[in-house]
Amino acid sequence: TINICMMALTIKVHQKRCREQKRPDESFFGTGSGARKSIGIASLTLLCYLPAHIGVSALWDSLLRMIDFDNDMQQGVELIQQAIQDWGLLLAMAVTVVVIAPCTEEVLFRGLLFRYLRDRNGFIPAALISSILFGLLHDSSSGPVTVLGFLLAWLYQRSGNLWLSILLHAMFNSVMISLLFLTEFFGWSS
Repeated sequence: TINICMMALTIKVHQKRCREQKRPDESFFGTGSGARKSIGIASLTLLCYLPAHIGVSALWDSLLRMIDFDNDMQQGVELIQQAIQDWGLLLAMAVTVVVIAPCTEEVLFRGLLFRYLRDRNGFIPAALISSILFGLLHDSSSGPVTVLGFLLAWLYQRSGNLWLSILLHAMFNSVMISLLFLTEFFGWSS
């Protein structure tokens, strides 16, 4: 409920800003790519990004170990372990991670913050600031998630379509939660 309210408020702020600047209320989510094309672009982007994400994650983990930082991802693992026993919890977790979080985070970080900063400072500063804040929201994995945030900002900038960023974010979260689930379900974790 809070996420839906945040999205509605964000869209209202966008509409008010358009009125104040006396410009047409351009679509908040953008125009352009059809559904099939969007799925293709997001899928290709994800396939290209995943190897880089693995590398960035390994570097980030090494850096945190060097500075003796406790990179505790146990909370996510514990939730997955509970979800293995409770399919209702698994469904709720999947909906939250794959639908609600990508929609809310993309509207907030790319649709509102990135756009606001880009209109005032250009692409690079806006992408860096919004990506760093996006990464910080994700605690111990903030380094790799910051890189993902920059990619999402770039995709939104190139396409003008927030749906592409939402779709890529949802696909990325799907892959990550699936890998975590499979690792725990089959006992592959150490």
